[in-house]
Amino acid sequence: MDSKDQQATSGNVEVTLGRDEEKPVINLVSPPVTATEGGEDLAEVVEEGNVVLKISGYDNVQVNRLILKGIRRDGPGYLLTGDLNDVLQGDDFAPQQIPGALHAYSSLKLIKVPSFTHTGNVTHDRYPIEATAIDKTGNQSTVALIVAVMGDKIPYIVEARREQEQYFPRDDIVLNVQARDDRAVSGLSVRYFLDGESNYFHQQQIDSNSGLTPGENVQHKFTLALKDFQLSNAAHQIKAVIEAVDNRGQHSSDDGVVFELMLPVVPDITPPQFGILKPVQGSTLYHGTKVTAQWRAFDDSQLDRVRLTANGTVIRDDTFVSQGASNSLQTRDGSFVLNVPESGDELLIEAEVFDVYGGKGVSEWRYKLTSDVPPEITIRTPAAGSRLVEGEPFTMAARVVDNRQISKVTFFVENGATSLYSKTFTDPEELNQVQNDGKYLAVAMRTPYRPEESEGEIKIGVRAWDNEGLMSEELLDITILDDSESPLIVMDNPDGPISILPGQSFKVLGKGEDNFYIQSVQPVLVDDEGVETILSWESFARDDRVESIRVPNPLTFGSMIAAQRFYLDFTARLKLPESYVDQTGKTFTFKLRTKDRGINVTDTPGIALTVKGDEEAPEISINKPEEEVVERQIVETNIEISDNVALSGYKIYLDGNADTPILEQQDVGSETVSISSSDLLIDLQQFAPIPEQGKNFSIVVEAEDTSGNRNTATRLVKIFPDSPPSFNVLDPSPENNPLRRRLFR
Repeated sequence: MDSKDQQATSGNVEVTLGRDEEKPVINLVSPPVTATEGGEDLAEVVEEGNVVLKISGYDNVQVNRLILKGIRRDGPGYLLTGDLNDVLQGDDFAPQQIPGALHAYSSLKLIKVPSFTHTGNVTHDRYPIEATAIDKTGNQSTVALIVAVMGDKIPYIVEARREQEQYFPRDDIVLNVQARDDRAVSGLSVRYFLDGESNYFHQQQIDSNSGLTPGENVQHKFTLALKDFQLSNAAHQIKAVIEAVDNRGQHSSDDGVVFELMLPVVPDITPPQFGILKPVQGSTLYHGTKVTAQWRAFDDSQLDRVRLTANGTVIRDDTFVSQGASNSLQTRDGSFVLNVPESGDELLIEAEVFDVYGGKGVSEWRYKLTSDVPPEITIRTPAAGSRLVEGEPFTMAARVVDNRQISKVTFFVENGATSLYSKTFTDPEELNQVQNDGKYLAVAMRTPYRPEESEGEIKIGVRAWDNEGLMSEELLDITILDDSESPLIVMDNPDGPISILPGQSFKVLGKGEDNFYIQSVQPVLVDDEGVETILSWESFARDDRVESIRVPNPLTFGSMIAAQRFYLDFTARLKLPESYVDQTGKTFTFKLRTKDRGINVTDTPGIALTVKGDEEAPEISINKPEEEVVERQIVETNIEISDNVALSGYKIYLDGNADTPILEQQDVGSETVSISSSDLLIDLQQFAPIPEQGKNFSIVVEAEDTSGNRNTATRLVKIFPDSPPSFNVLDPSPENNPLRRRLFR
């Protein structure tokens, strides 16, 4: 039926109903069946305990009633009676339905097991029980079981393991004991008997009060410290008698069977051993150094003392047992700082180590002694006596070795105390390859300028340091020849007279060449009196290349290099310093100057560079506030000020109040300034009240550049009064004749 009371009827469906004739399925889940007797199933349980009796099953419809026989209510609990006249049903044993299509159910009770009667040769008492499940139709199924009540057995020791075959008189004996019971083991004990004596000399026990968790299967570790009993250093036999107790007070020895474990103790007749792990015996030590030595001592029983002497002087004497018996160890590690003598060829360390029984071990450790020397440097290339021209490229290769370890190697070029070039190697892996694998360190360099006698001395060489700070130096023996050829340079851009504002930059392009190398390219301005000023590049990028001339090899196949020449292409930008603002209108000569590695200098032909005067006023753009705003707001600002050279200052004020600016800044020094809402906000509340026709105000921005050029920009802003909100229906649906009880938009 719909909302207008209109209705429709479906077709008929015929259903045939039948009678439920299927019996429910029932299972007795717990206690589980453990044996059979005369074709009957037995569930064996231990007397005077509690067991869970659980019934479960399923039916095609639903089981709604259970009947349990052989169990009766006993106060707040339930007792196993075996009398089938004792019946539990209704709320005492109601089925609990398990959701699902299977229509499963279950029910359980915790029942108390009676005592075993111990009649004649009977091994168990029989208690029959029956459980019946009945469904809604009256179909029923029954399951029967004999509960066999067994007598409580005494606990027994399953296993006791020792961790060693034999022990020394001060060792720790560790026993791992496992015991079981049909109900619960609640305690364990070990008694120790020495050399056949009838009285035990020590007993260890643990029960539920001292940390043992009762259970059918328990395990525990017993530790006996023999050092606490001052056994003599001789052969002994210790007998461990182990016993378990269950929660009914029965002992594992009640049947006359005693669990014993023999623990042999042997005397310690082997002297203790000692060894120095580091430094290795026979290694070389260096005079006057300090070495951290690591040692280890070992004994079959326990150590007592270690005494070390070096060349007859005691350097270590440690006693362990005096610190307390618990600190005595079979193995002892230690270290000491050894002060290597200042002289001599050999160091002898004698070690004496004692155990707690007076056993003594003596050993000697010998080391070679030598003096530490600085690294040894061999320069392979260029060969001694080589003649190189200023700026000529060469590769210096050197081998460095040391009797210990290299820590740093530096290739250098110096003029007196001034460093002209250096490259340092500190990577341990790379230096180890040089030291151990015979590899060379190599650095590509160029021959420096040959100074006059009054200008100092050029040194080219290698310095090396070892890990103890010793340094050695090897100088390269070469002759530096004057470079007689001057470099060539061409300025491609600018290629004619230019006019530049102070603070502006222009692009410079050029190229050069030399027989060996071009060291630098400098921009130079020359005034009308011939005074030169060397400027600094704003940016400079150079592209170096070497071109080779090859001729056929007269002695073999291929070709050989007959000559090489260096070429340079560069791109740069030069900014005319702002300090030239007072040189407006003057003309300078602009040129480039290049130098090689020698004394040769070459200048390009000069071009005229005129310093332009700044005649452009700053530009001002007022983007916000908008030309129309609504009262009672705080409006945002967005103002951009820029100049072709640099701004000196600006100020912003309202309605011609130039003396009271709302924002002002002097000594700006940049080409652009952006003013946003984070710098300036205008509160329209200062113009209240606003008449109905609105009110106007103006925002004025004045700016001045570093040349004194000024500009002013004004924006007229109209403030309108706040109007009430209004709305219009734009698109009604449906447009005509809406129906009753229907949605209208």
